[in-house]
Amino acid sequence: MARLFLRGLALVSLIAWLSMGSQILLLVGSHGLLPIAPLLDEARRQHVAMRTAPTLFWWSASDTMLIGACALGAASALYGLLYASRVWLIVSLPLYLSVCIAAQDFCGFQWDLLLLETSFVALFLDPQRPTLAALWMPRLLLVKLYVESGIAKAQSPIGDWFSGSAMVSYFETAPLPMPLARWLHALPLGVLHWMAWLTLFIELVVPLCVFGSRPLRRFAFIVLTGFQLMNVVTANYGFFVPLTLLLHLFLLDDDALPSWLGRADAEPPSRRARITSTIALAVWGSLSLVEGLLTFTAIEWAPLLALHDVYAPLRVVNAYHLFGAVTTERIEPTFFVRVGQTWTELALHDKPGPVERSLPIVQPHQPRVDFQLWFNGLRAGDRLPRYVVNLEDALCSEPSRVASLFTTAPPEHADAIQIRYARYHFTSPKEKVLWTRAWIHSRPEHLCGDDVEETTRR
Repeated sequence: MARLFLRGLALVSLIAWLSMGSQILLLVGSHGLLPIAPLLDEARRQHVAMRTAPTLFWWSASDTMLIGACALGAASALYGLLYASRVWLIVSLPLYLSVCIAAQDFCGFQWDLLLLETSFVALFLDPQRPTLAALWMPRLLLVKLYVESGIAKAQSPIGDWFSGSAMVSYFETAPLPMPLARWLHALPLGVLHWMAWLTLFIELVVPLCVFGSRPLRRFAFIVLTGFQLMNVVTANYGFFVPLTLLLHLFLLDDDALPSWLGRADAEPPSRRARITSTIALAVWGSLSLVEGLLTFTAIEWAPLLALHDVYAPLRVVNAYHLFGAVTTERIEPTFFVRVGQTWTELALHDKPGPVERSLPIVQPHQPRVDFQLWFNGLRAGDRLPRYVVNLEDALCSEPSRVASLFTTAPPEHADAIQIRYARYHFTSPKEKVLWTRAWIHSRPEHLCGDDVEETTRR
């Protein structure tokens, strides 16, 4: 089991590295949307310590370093895939933490945190002679992921999961929905309500079967795996689903797998390994409890907050709150460019865009700009985030830098850029057009050549 898990984790990490590497310069390179080098220079002036932002890019944040980190991370994951060892994690884990810190807004997703935490617990899992404590760490991570997400839903400020209304909106408003989402959105309201209540049961109750008998664990494996397969066919969530499916393996016993897939060696682990993994389980488990209390309760005890400040920058002890509340409207930002008196829509590859376009299938790759812009749609009236302002500037001054984001090449000499927001709704599955689109808000024109500071005041 441990060997199969480590190989699977290496495969997911390889996917994550290749996906990140294909975007890293666009995101945070020297000419990216959020360049990391100026941010680190400012951090040095503010005397920010490395323990607060533990990234290897303190030494160099050049484009070569960024690409090199992704290449080395991918190479280490490939080694782990081939040899099913833990050595690659010593390289991949600090590198991915470094890249996540460098990527700023583009790396704040729950699956990035889950990859870091899963990689950490995997460090203690000997593929030949796993200890009992080391086997329990991924099991408890599985429980934490589901139960905390269930708690977040139960605490929804709008009560949409208990009322059953969450799934009425979910399929239509998910950041990057898949083609099947449109059909599920059209289900009767009663069915959608039951799906919301079933989700609460699956997340809050079913994972607890990990503490039960073998039949209960197999029941949980079947139910949770089916639940994740539903996620994978309805929305694009990068590498989240395959990473979660790996944790499901620990609901099974070794004898449920053929020996060539990863049964444990008959030789018992060493005393040193047992002591090390037991200490790791105790410390990581205790900090997970602290993180859960701080996230899901009103506790603000100073010693716990101080402890949180110590371990939080490492991102290997996290709380999970996937879809604590489901947004009820799909508001999408769309970029328009003006040349002379003619406005032209610039559609992103993986956003809804024109209503006749089909829904994208991009996972396990995650297009991070497209995904992040979904959050901007939720805050259409707020001040633009820095990366969007920089994207507008790039469309004005050097459109080739960001041309890969759009389905058609932006014009070389634009006169103005404008962001317009539209409310999208799925049409009936019987119709050829996927969406209805109604424009609801437009930002002032970003005149090419204007001072950036004037733009950021909007």
